[in-house]
Amino acid sequence: MFALLNGSASTILNYISLYAETYLTEADSQWIGAYWVGYFVFAGFLITFVFLLCMYPKKLPETPKLNTAKEDIKLEDNCKSASEKADRLAEEIEVAIPAARNITGLFKSLGRLFTNPLYLLVMLANCTAGYYTSGWTGFLPKYFETVFNFSSSDASIYGGALPPLFGAVAVFVGGFLTSKYKLSLQKNVIFLTVGTGLGAVFLIPTHFLTCEQFSSQLSPANTSSCVDPCKCDADMYVPLCYDGQTYKSPCIVGCDGYTTIDDKIHYTGCLCGQNITMVDGICQPETCNAPYIYMVCAIFSMASLGSCVSVGINIIMRSVSEDDKSFALGIQSSLASLLAWIPAPILYGTIIDSTCNIWEFPGAKDRGYCMEYFNTEYKTKYLWMTLGTVAVTCLLCAAAIPASGMKKYKELEKLQEKANAAEESKPEENGKLEVSPAL
Repeated sequence: MFALLNGSASTILNYISLYAETYLTEADSQWIGAYWVGYFVFAGFLITFVFLLCMYPKKLPETPKLNTAKEDIKLEDNCKSASEKADRLAEEIEVAIPAARNITGLFKSLGRLFTNPLYLLVMLANCTAGYYTSGWTGFLPKYFETVFNFSSSDASIYGGALPPLFGAVAVFVGGFLTSKYKLSLQKNVIFLTVGTGLGAVFLIPTHFLTCEQFSSQLSPANTSSCVDPCKCDADMYVPLCYDGQTYKSPCIVGCDGYTTIDDKIHYTGCLCGQNITMVDGICQPETCNAPYIYMVCAIFSMASLGSCVSVGINIIMRSVSEDDKSFALGIQSSLASLLAWIPAPILYGTIIDSTCNIWEFPGAKDRGYCMEYFNTEYKTKYLWMTLGTVAVTCLLCAAAIPASGMKKYKELEKLQEKANAAEESKPEENGKLEVSPAL
């Protein structure tokens, strides 16, 4: 989230280096802005948070009380005599030894987690949702720049800042709602399913949102008399516009000069000296409201899926035993990175490259970067790849609804509720002050 916001801000700044000028403008597809600003910003954040984390105590104040309450409830519910209580307590002390101390305990923890159906389903749903976050969201600014002909700076704002910002706010809203209404485990899973389903529904209208594309004309027939093909670099891509038609380069249309007006290059003497002036850049449609409607759909989609983030963590924490909670979160984070966050950008990049129309070095082994895409194909593949992953996420969440109703989860939830109730009813022992009589 913060990385996308930083990328949006850095592209607005009109310098790449403090010591060098550039001829590029924000409208140029090669514009990257002050990319280096983010390193300083995040370094400051990290240093600040490190000092704050150092202020935490070794144990949170309420942890011993909560553990004591849970032990009392277990002993009260399951033990009938003093000898049984002693045996039970000894067994709990033995189980409480951290699993990481020996390899056997580690495998036992893995066995408990990977035989936990609710944990597995929610974890896999989190992995598939990672393709949405890392793939679709990550390439959204490029989508605005390519399909809607936005400048790099505008694309970073409309596609890289606003939708993720609403998604981040929705994370807190989802956590607040589940906390305020104290939803049961099964209701949390239903919330998760509905949220992912709405995220997919809001994406469907984007299939019909596009702007007119002016594909580059490679060699106009009316310039064959004045343009020598041998003098024109076939790989040159400097698009220019005239009368609703985008041409690949000034060379192939026979332009003999250029002038700069308001930081915009105008090529003169084009089309064999016909005194025609062409403007640098791809032709833009006169009016196109599609990108703004697309942005609204993206905001609602990200907000729907963002509200499920804290809910998913809540489900995992409530579906595993006390001893496995930290290990369960670590396994989930590792698998999400391995199965989603790392391969998703590679997969999306490969799919997007397959829609390229003009490469920087066509025919070469290293084709360089794509100069122009087939927008319709780009839009279709980009959308349906995302819809497919979100649909799989929704199906996994739906499969978790009946799993969350299993007896062992109800017992675990009941135990947690009793522990919380006992903690709330227990008088504060540390809040009382003993006053010694005056001497």
